Amino acid sequence: IDDKNHIVVKLQSLDTGATYGGEEQQDDGQQQREKVIPPPNKSTTRVELDGGFLFRNCPIDHPCLPPQELSSITTTSMATTSDEDEEEKKEQRKNDDDEHDSHDKILVCVSFFVDAKINFLPMSVINFVVRTVIGKSWSMFLHVARDVFAGKRPAHAKAIEQKRSALYDWVDERVQTMLSCSLSSKANIE
Repeated sequence: IDDKNHIVVKLQSLDTGATYGGEEQQDDGQQQREKVIPPPNKSTTRVELDGGFLFRNCPIDHPCLPPQELSSITTTSMATTSDEDEEEKKEQRKNDDDEHDSHDKILVCVSFFVDAKINFLPMSVINFVVRTVIGKSWSMFLHVARDVFAGKRPAHAKAIEQKRSALYDWVDERVQTMLSCSLSSKANIE
């Protein structure tokens, strides 16, 4: 976050023998010890993956912004006449930026390398699943997030509140830091 104002989430499959979990206290007071990834059963094939998510402030000229947002930003900043002085132009651009900053958007980039180890399926089917089905799953995930935000999924909201101190407070803090660093670096440029 400090250097580029980005949040990166790295995902990688664990190899046999790798440990995860660490020492945690469970609800019943028992200590949970690290767990070791066991070798797969003979009838099981493990998928290997390496990838992650990059979260950053969306640039105002991003081609995927809805046309009305992009046009309102660019039209307003280009609506100056030739006889206005530079100070008025700077003030207009600052007002445009302030207006847009109140509607911050986060750009999410996803990149994964997956070895599904499925030799019996044609590559075209695997590509369809990776490119289309996973994209549709992401859209469904965002739909659930919007429903939670709108109060339509109380069970999800309850689960989030239960994990608030362990995870979601940290995520909220990281996002706020990312956005505030982005705004302060934009102010330093002017």
